[in-house]
Amino acid sequence: MKFEIDAKVFSNALSDIQGKGKYGLVNGNLNDLVSCSLEGDRLEIWNANTTLSLNINLQVTNITDGEIVFDAKELLPFLKKFNGTITVEGGDVLTIADEEQNVTLPRIVLHPNQNAISRLKGMLNHIQYETPEELFLFGNGKFEGAFTLDADYFKETIDMCELVKSGIYKLDYTGQELTISSQNTPTNKYSRELPIENAIGEPATVEWSSPLHRFFKGEVNFYVKDDFPLLLISEDRKLICAPHTR
Repeated sequence: MKFEIDAKVFSNALSDIQGKGKYGLVNGNLNDLVSCSLEGDRLEIWNANTTLSLNINLQVTNITDGEIVFDAKELLPFLKKFNGTITVEGGDVLTIADEEQNVTLPRIVLHPNQNAISRLKGMLNHIQYETPEELFLFGNGKFEGAFTLDADYFKETIDMCELVKSGIYKLDYTGQELTISSQNTPTNKYSRELPIENAIGEPATVEWSSPLHRFFKGEVNFYVKDDFPLLLISEDRKLICAPHTR
């Protein structure tokens, strides 16, 4: 695998794909390791654990198709020192270089959740970012509602929910309106009604406990169903999160 990309674009993507934030009440990240695959001018970056999967798609200048897994946390301190266009090459090792300098790091044989990543690639391949007009199949089920929400509203709301310190967030969709809330005790709770667009489908309620709100910018499409994985899609990103079960 070999391609050219702007160093800051690649650095920002690798920072975001680590999924840093609160998992329940514990600060952490999804995984230091990332899986990259290149076909044509589309670079797919994936990360996953047993409950959350993240995907970022970037446009690059392709030289050679291929795949590689590497430690993003190990690469980022080097990558942040580069400016402008860099060449990234994955073979027996991972190399990033510009006209004056290069860095070589080990290649990882396999992402610890590669099976989940491969399965999700197939399940999400037909789902694209567009105004919600239809509800997609996912695995053995089908999403029953969808809407569009601005990522800034989502982030502000979950930041407030985190102050409740329950570690669990609840989405209530009526088919026309959206409320997001968090509750620690009957007297310690927060909720907010949020403005949404493009609302379709049936009501749904979903709870989760992962930092979904820090991954997106701009408009985000939500696909929902009661006690079913939560799917979020933006122009260049996809996220699938397993529901929290009490």
